[in-house]
Amino acid sequence: MPVQIKQSFKIKAPKSQVLTLINNLVELASILPYVVSVNVGEEGKSIWIVEGSMGFIKKKFTLNAEIKNISPEQLYFYAEGDGLSIKGTVNVIQRDSTNTILNVDVEVDEGTGIVGAIVNYVLSRSMPKDIEEIKEKLGQKLKTEVEILSG
Repeated sequence: MPVQIKQSFKIKAPKSQVLTLINNLVELASILPYVVSVNVGEEGKSIWIVEGSMGFIKKKFTLNAEIKNISPEQLYFYAEGDGLSIKGTVNVIQRDSTNTILNVDVEVDEGTGIVGAIVNYVLSRSMPKDIEEIKEKLGQKLKTEVEILSG
């Protein structure tokens, strides 16, 4: 059964600065938990290596991803590989002259067997910590304040 993750962040930065970060896949990968590396290809295609662990069991996933800008403020992504698929959208909204809202909507279909068990374990146990980590890394990358709005 797919896992749905919805999260909003208020970022004290102009929209253009936030868009620059999320459109640079190497920079974006550096703020995401579990991402080991990303290899950027052409036309929005990339290969992401992510790693999850359940106790002493570790699993690396190689995901073939495609990211499309639907509009300057919205991107759609889809990644699959090793029995795992992830899809979602990222929306960037200018709230006022100094604040931007970043809305993230992700669906993870973890498959079955050991893959499903590891992904379910990681997501169910670590999501609040992961959201906090993303918030902190966003603030560090953008050199500004970030607030978690909803989840």
